[in-house]
Parts: sequence; structure tokens; C-alpha cells
Amino acid sequence: MKYFLIMLLFVSCNTQSKKREIILEKIKVCDVNLLKGITMEARFEKDGRYQVPFFSKELRGRTYILPNYSYYGCPLNDLSCLNDATKKKFNIFEFATANSIDDKARALEFTGKYIEDVLSEFLNLGITEVLSSSAIGECVIFYYDKEHFAAYVANVNEVINENWKIKFTKKNKISEHWYSNF
Repeated sequence: MKYFLIMLLFVSCNTQSKKREIILEKIKVCDVNLLKGITMEARFEKDGRYQVPFFSKELRGRTYILPNYSYYGCPLNDLSCLNDATKKKFNIFEFATANSIDDKARALEFTGKYIEDVLSEFLNLGITEVLSSSAIGECVIFYYDKEHFAAYVANVNEVINENWKIKFTKKNKISEHWYSNF
């Protein structure tokens, strides 16, 4: 029995390690620019996919909250369905205006596509969280779970959060601009 438990633990750890390696390879080729300024955290897992109700996008000193329509059971850009499904307020039109789009129909189209692109990238990676904020500095952090991260850092000197500066050390550097504790 003792050997069985040890073997089970070994297999479990090895499986998790391989899963993290696969995710790390996906992260290293993802569209990092798309995820700059994004803060997003999965609430739970359903049918093998992480579920995200909304995310924030920081742009030119302002933060915009954008919805995942499908999380609320709504078709893309169906604002009446979204308003019925949640009391949360989203910044759909403000985000479009910040991107120089003032026409309401074009704003919905632009923001809807942006939301789909960001969520698709996030779901494809199989991670639990993305963190990119001016409070940290110029980087995009990808969480596999609460303990394990990978991060894209263009320039460590542009990271202003001391906690993250410590984490972006040579011991965690895996390649140019990439750090991980996987």
C-alpha cells in the first residue's frame, strides 16, 4: 500500500509537470500584445475549460470592465440580455471611444471582436489568470495555478513592483524576456 501511494504521488506530480510544460510552450507563442493591460481570472472550470465572467483592460491610465457574453448566456453584443443577466456595469462604449470609435454599431462590433479575441487567447492557453497592470510595470503574468506563473517581461527595469522584481531573477529566467517558476 505504501509503495502504491508513493507511485500514485509520483505519477500525479509528473502529469502536472508535463501539463505545465505544455502550457508554458503555448504561452511563449501567444499574442502577448493582445494581453497587455489585461487582468482576468477564471472563476471555475466547466467541461474542461476555465470560465471567466469579465475582464479588465487598462488603457491610457483608465480601466475598462468588459464582459464575457457567453458566461451570462448571452449572444455577442446583446446588451439587453446582458443587462437582464447581471447587475454588473460594463464599459463597452467607453472602451470603444478610447479607441476612437464613436458610432454605436461600430463600437459594439469593435468591442465584441476584441472581447472574443482576448477570451479565445486566454482559453487556448489553459491558464487560470492573466495579470498585466501599470501597478506592476511592463509585463504580462500568466498563472497556471495560484503558485506557478510564467511572465513576459520586455525590460525588468520597467517593472516597478518590488515583489515581482524579486521574482524576475536569473534563477527564474527561462529565455530572453521570459520568466517562470513552473
